[in-house]
Amino acid sequence: MSKKNKKSKKKNKTKQNKPKFLSLEDVSKKTNLPQSWVVGLTRAGLLGFSRNGKISEKAFNEFASFGTQWGDHFPNRYMPAGQFPVVESIGPQPADTLTHIQVGQDKDFEKYTTTGYLAQFYLKPNYKYFQPPYEAAYTEGAMIHLGNKVNMVFDEGVAATLYPGPNKLLCLVSFYWSKIDGLSIDDVYQKSSSYLNEITEYVAVIHDTPVSPANSLIIEIPSGVVNIYTKKISEIRHLDLTGFEFYINRPDCHSCFSLYREALMSNHPLAKFNALWRCNESVDHAIANFRKEFKTFSIKYAEVIPATFAYGTYQNISFKAAINKIRPIRNAINHADFKKEEPITLHDPVETDKIEGLIPILRYIVRAKLCNYTENTNSIKDVQK
Repeated sequence: MSKKNKKSKKKNKTKQNKPKFLSLEDVSKKTNLPQSWVVGLTRAGLLGFSRNGKISEKAFNEFASFGTQWGDHFPNRYMPAGQFPVVESIGPQPADTLTHIQVGQDKDFEKYTTTGYLAQFYLKPNYKYFQPPYEAAYTEGAMIHLGNKVNMVFDEGVAATLYPGPNKLLCLVSFYWSKIDGLSIDDVYQKSSSYLNEITEYVAVIHDTPVSPANSLIIEIPSGVVNIYTKKISEIRHLDLTGFEFYINRPDCHSCFSLYREALMSNHPLAKFNALWRCNESVDHAIANFRKEFKTFSIKYAEVIPATFAYGTYQNISFKAAINKIRPIRNAINHADFKKEEPITLHDPVETDKIEGLIPILRYIVRAKLCNYTENTNSIKDVQK
């Protein structure tokens, strides 16, 4: 082969490898979506980033197959750990407070009239779409093989699509809301969550495998504003082992600490709620044993719920009153007395919100009691030196 032919072949190869782009009109025709939807999905990053109003063919193909972007051609976008935005009117809130965050390309979101929503529930963490820190399902998605996407239709004309990931496992469920008259974004989130529960509950039972969302997005069309419903996480703290030596010699407090750690590690509302409830019972038992042994127990942190927005109607009431108020809900979660009422489950998103709203309250109660307990154990340790 001559040098000239070699050069010609090299040029052809370079030309073939050059990225191809599609116009927004082409994408609209290929997806059967209105152009306003294509604009919104592009602004949200689901079709990759546009260049001069065009979408890369690679990003389009990935969206067509998987309903999102997974590949290295699209950057990861993280929610900053411990740096959640503070709402001016209510100030900083405690860990586990339910939080609604908006991410968009424009500061002025209100200049767009929302005409539709896309609700996405990821069953595999996707760090390209603001995966909340410490919230994750199985890292490879649900253990359900899915070769190609599956389309469904729910009430109110809501189209749903179940997408595989590159690993051919069920990784994403998307709900397309094109008729939103009279519906708020919270309505869309709750109704989408309800439809998702119907899918995941059925799949979990039929296939005997856990199916749990890792994160969720509600994307406004055509603005592309990404709405994230998540929980505030703890701030970074310095390591302190002051009372560790006393702790390891006190078996009665091991269960308290174990249950509190279990609650912090759980991303399932019922598991977190029950771990905190059992921890409250356990720390009460440990405090009673401490009082019996040492004939003293000082209260540094008042056993009253503070006046903080996240605590709602529980503000300024005693721990005892708060626990008594929560107890019927705890009983409805753990005891199925069908003669009186239906048991509380997470099938209904409204019940889920109720449980998640109680978690910061229970966490504050238990944390305050644990802090009072450790303050007392540290003081006894100092006396015993």
